[in-house]
Amino acid sequence: MGYSQIKYLQTVVNLSNIKHLTLLDGLRFETIDLFKEILKSTTQLTSLKTKLSDLICWFDNDELCKYLNKYIKRLNLSYTSFENSDQLEQFCRIFFNLEQLKCSTNELETIYLIKYLPKLTYIRTYRCSKIDQILSIRKEIEKLGLDITASLGNDDRPYSLIIWINRN
Repeated sequence: MGYSQIKYLQTVVNLSNIKHLTLLDGLRFETIDLFKEILKSTTQLTSLKTKLSDLICWFDNDELCKYLNKYIKRLNLSYTSFENSDQLEQFCRIFFNLEQLKCSTNELETIYLIKYLPKLTYIRTYRCSKIDQILSIRKEIEKLGLDITASLGNDDRPYSLIIWINRN
């Protein structure tokens, strides 16, 4: 997507009314500045859906990371999972204010996210493959002293785990 397409988009859509943005698979911006331009125009944006691999590409841009930290409260990451613990730690620093997250994580990553995202009240993870793993996650979260409610998802993805966290 280039600058001319962004300018056209701004004439067709009032970007300041957008509250949720889904970045389609395969969508690429010519520069990161184009994406920042869109974000600055979407003054009510609080929810984002994208691939984790695309999101990680933006982690080196301090201005963009500050924006994401300040405004994005709900995040839906599709397809991929964290490649290493450094990515997970950086994600938690950038999305410190995140309240809701849908993602694909293993047991340890799920626990880490709950522990280091202090405003997180909802997480839905899809990578748990066995009931034993799900029960293990629940047990570890309870050790953190958090008031939680957990259940298995009933959607098309088997063994998705949904956790509501009461942080009051």
